Amino acid sequence: MNCQTKIGLFADDTAYMSTGASDHVMTSLNDYLDQLGRWLMRWKVQVNSDKCQSVYFTRRRSTPIPPKLYRRSIPWKDETKYLGVTLDKRLTSKSHVAEVKNKVTAVNKNLYYEWIRTRNFL
Repeated sequence: MNCQTKIGLFADDTAYMSTGASDHVMTSLNDYLDQLGRWLMRWKVQVNSDKCQSVYFTRRRSTPIPPKLYRRSIPWKDETKYLGVTLDKRLTSKSHVAEVKNKVTAVNKNLYYEWIRTRNFL
């Protein structure tokens, strides 16, 4: 098994990433989540498992059984947002670019209407 599980921390956001052959990556991730669950209980740290998300980054159509934390399945999502960046399961940037484009369009509209409103005032 050539799998690696890494953790990414920033403020109150945490990401666990497991890479490797698809046959073994879920075993590695679930083992890691079991250890994490025991550590969290030992130190009385609570995690809202309802807010947990999992994304299986692959080009394959099928996904394995979802990972578990505290014996509760963490459902697969097609995309998730981490540190303001939307990541989809195929690691394309389409959804993130569309989201940023919508925000820029909204700001441009607001600036335009504000400019029209104040143009005659000067």
